[in-house]
Amino acid sequence: MKLINGTKISVQTREQDVDKIVDAVCAIDPLSYGLYDRNVLIRRQCTGTYKPQEGSTTHLHLGTTDLQILQYVELEFVLDSSTDLDNVLEAIIAVHHYEEPIIHILPVQTTRADYNPHSDNKNRWWHEKET
Repeated sequence: MKLINGTKISVQTREQDVDKIVDAVCAIDPLSYGLYDRNVLIRRQCTGTYKPQEGSTTHLHLGTTDLQILQYVELEFVLDSSTDLDNVLEAIIAVHHYEEPIIHILPVQTTRADYNPHSDNKNRWWHEKET
């Protein structure tokens, strides 16, 4: 196993926009983990709140500054350290439904296994017997 540096991105969005955002990111970084691409954690059924201020888009279009409660999905993925973060952020913002997308960014270290598709380790999924 080895450790590699990366950037963890978390994006809050609507359920129907998940594929659009992931497609935009994967056009820049395939989100690889070993020999697998498009590795994304999707947290569903999240609840969030916000209180629009006067002059905000919500206030201008809906006429309210009341506390809003909504359901959203959170996407989480790790970019390769060589990926241009600004390009990824621009791609997310371009396809995102919100005028002010909620995006969190963290530097991380992540693991990569010594990949062996023929491993005789009995804990690997391909050694499970159907019952």
